[in-house]
Amino acid sequence: MVFTALTLTASAQSYWLVERLFEIGFVSYLFTLTTSVMPFVLLCATFTFLYKFIPYTKVRLSSALVGGAVAGLLWQVVGMAFAAFVANSARYAAVYSSFAIVIVFLIWLYTGWLIFLIGAEVTYFHQYPSAFLYEAMTDGKGYRFQEWLALSTLAEIARRHLSHRPPWSKRSLPPVWGFRV
Repeated sequence: MVFTALTLTASAQSYWLVERLFEIGFVSYLFTLTTSVMPFVLLCATFTFLYKFIPYTKVRLSSALVGGAVAGLLWQVVGMAFAAFVANSARYAAVYSSFAIVIVFLIWLYTGWLIFLIGAEVTYFHQYPSAFLYEAMTDGKGYRFQEWLALSTLAEIARRHLSHRPPWSKRSLPPVWGFRV
């Protein structure tokens, strides 16, 4: 959608009608403002669409809009930072520039996915603000503790298996895991 916005902007500027309208000061200012804001709006709309319709659950439009706006803003800021980095890295030797392009692309790909996931988390926590409260009300034994507990259990099971010890029975589980029968 961003490429569509840029293409529409570039093609609209080439028409004779637009050239005539540019002669009017207010229309020129309005067109310039629209062409600079439109890619951001379309980017936010794209993220909003993804956060609204991709998950296999009902997502409120307001939550998808908040997540889309956050992701769009992060995308714009990181895009400007990457553009500045690439523009300033032209001073390096030509031998290393071909390798740097691949690395910069991989970093941009990774950063893009992080932005997408951050926007998805913002969407989730906007729709379910009680998820923060659950963590605080359980004295730190919320979702992160449950993940740590599950991973620790799996690691201990793997250690017992690799050391050829017998698996645990229900009665021999350590009390830390809280599974006493």
